[in-house]
Amino acid sequence: MPGRFAVSIHSIAGQKQWQMKLLCGRAHRITFLCPRPPTHHSDTDPPQREDLTAALASHFGTPLPLSTRRILVKALVKHDEPEFARTVLSETIAEYGSRHAPDNQETDLGSPLPLPKADPTEPHPHTILHMCTTIAQHTAFPPPHSSHRPDPAKALTLLQLPGSLAIPPDPHLLVAFIETHSELDEYNAALEWYMRFLNPSIMATFGPPPPHALAAVAVACTRGGFPEQAKKYATLHRIVMGRVDVLSTTSIMRAFRAAGMLFEAQEVWNSMVERAADQAERGGEEGNEWVLDVRAWNELLALHMTRGDVKAVRENMRAMRERGVWPDVVSYGALIAVVIRAAGDRAGWKEALDVVHEMERENVQPNSHVLSQVVVAATARDSKEGVRLLKRWREEYRWQPERRLYEDVLHWCAVERARTDRGSDMAVVVERIENVRRWMNEDCEEVNE
Repeated sequence: MPGRFAVSIHSIAGQKQWQMKLLCGRAHRITFLCPRPPTHHSDTDPPQREDLTAALASHFGTPLPLSTRRILVKALVKHDEPEFARTVLSETIAEYGSRHAPDNQETDLGSPLPLPKADPTEPHPHTILHMCTTIAQHTAFPPPHSSHRPDPAKALTLLQLPGSLAIPPDPHLLVAFIETHSELDEYNAALEWYMRFLNPSIMATFGPPPPHALAAVAVACTRGGFPEQAKKYATLHRIVMGRVDVLSTTSIMRAFRAAGMLFEAQEVWNSMVERAADQAERGGEEGNEWVLDVRAWNELLALHMTRGDVKAVRENMRAMRERGVWPDVVSYGALIAVVIRAAGDRAGWKEALDVVHEMERENVQPNSHVLSQVVVAATARDSKEGVRLLKRWREEYRWQPERRLYEDVLHWCAVERARTDRGSDMAVVVERIENVRRWMNEDCEEVNE
């Protein structure tokens, strides 16, 4: 991940000034001129409020495009600074005009920052929608590296702001409502928001519900304990759209699998295969919506993984290749998981390690989830081998495991230490534990409770 803020010094007319560059992926970079040196000096340090305030204050008198504000919010959220993002949203809402909000509506989301005035000719509603959705998704579903805990209730409050300002919803906002209500186990509310997609004015503006809306509904059905309802909503979705594509149907399959309804999930897959074959016979009259892509195949592999059927996972990975669909890291992750599970007390980690070597030969980069599965399985059988793999992959892949992985490794090392009687062997295990703790301190930031 790029540094949150990059600081550099340059000279203008013989005067030293400081730049603070906020990075947002590869496409966007916002540069602020700072009237004084920032209080932090490392690209990876968290931004200080006084630095951001001073930088924004330096832009007084210069309009800050709303598109830049939108990028600013996205960047702040990306770099795990939702508090700053909420202040930008608060200022933007204030500029949009309190006349749009009811008198009892609280829109102050934090202490205000001295944002330059926005260009009044730009449309505010879409920008506010995007800001609310971006911040709410981070609030409800913070990424693994985040120091913030999930707070779907606060996310729901953010999502309600556009409605209080008489801003009509767009598909991204509606899907965010479905996902957030589902996270709060508010099954009926999640489905009500899906039905709002069918409002004629919404469909006239944005078209029919997108496939990921149906995917969110499927998850809500599963979390509500009614996975069979997902099939009914798929039928409704098809009536509205005229068809259901592979992505939507795969989400139904995932809902059944998550609910333990494996027979029903297999039936959905069989119907997808039949539909794909029928389309192929007709020469693709319906387009490519029934070409089984890697996501659909991965869901089939996950189904067999749930069953613990190693043979079926391997056979279907071969079938993928025969049909020109090459397994990705998710495919191999399913194979590794089922291999380790099927091994039981045997050394399944060795077979899983062979799968990692196969990924390397196929130029498929293992992700943290894949590497973590193998390291934990190896350490549970032999802490020496597990720690050796951990050390090797940290260096080879520049891997920074999560704290949970380190805690699992330390647990199994402690188990081995408790079983060790000889003094020399004990010293080796203790040194191993010290190394793991040192790596954990290097890779994991402390989370303040």
